[in-house]
Amino acid sequence: MSAKKQLNAPWFFTEFSSAIDSFPVELDIGDASLVHRVVTVVRVRPGEYLVLVNRREKRAYVCEVLSSRPKLLTVRVLSLLERSSQDNVPITAGVALIKGQRWEWLLQKLTELGVRHIVPLMTDRTIVDVKKPEYKKARWEDILTQAAEQSEQIQIPHLAQPIALNEWLTSLSQEKALLKLVASERGGTPVSSVLANSQEFVSGVVFAIGPEGGWTTDELVRFEHTGFHAVHLGDRILRSETAVLYLTSVLQYVFSQHQPEF
Repeated sequence: MSAKKQLNAPWFFTEFSSAIDSFPVELDIGDASLVHRVVTVVRVRPGEYLVLVNRREKRAYVCEVLSSRPKLLTVRVLSLLERSSQDNVPITAGVALIKGQRWEWLLQKLTELGVRHIVPLMTDRTIVDVKKPEYKKARWEDILTQAAEQSEQIQIPHLAQPIALNEWLTSLSQEKALLKLVASERGGTPVSSVLANSQEFVSGVVFAIGPEGGWTTDELVRFEHTGFHAVHLGDRILRSETAVLYLTSVLQYVFSQHQPEF
């Protein structure tokens, strides 16, 4: 298979029933949802190529489609697709829930930008009421999967259940090796200064972005007591989703220089 065909092959996540340790090998995949997306949505035909990512292994394999039936896809697994590290310093985004399509768009973009964990936060000024949370989470996880496939990643972000801010901060209170940042509209240190002075090794970065109404004074005090640095993102007042993407992009740029081993 040529490098050009590999590059253009669509990506899909699935789970293999057993580890693949030799090539080539034929494999039957009975994931009905995957078969539907491969055959009906993307229209990959026998003789064409795709990349299958094994969720459990976080490994990507180049495959040729041999045949397809309504609930069964037969592929020839040709090779392991080597990928450079996509996860230099893992990033966790704690984001106050925002309405409907804006939240779903944000989930998609955070996935494309390589965030490892996404935590929907319920804050003092959050106005979103999550009805049917199990249905919502299933829909959100489907959005994450499709975004990870589109951006050719080998893992899907972990999406937490919506959680109260106090409970989330309590879970982080003993995490000393994390760089913790909270975006503050009206105060804080420039984020560039905080990052320039964070030369020590960190096991990951956690940041928090508040709702449209901003954080309350009490919430900012709680962040400080949990070891968060209050940072501002410039003189402009940004919408929540804009602030999230701005800060994520800055962090990825800064920490892409480092290759810690875990």
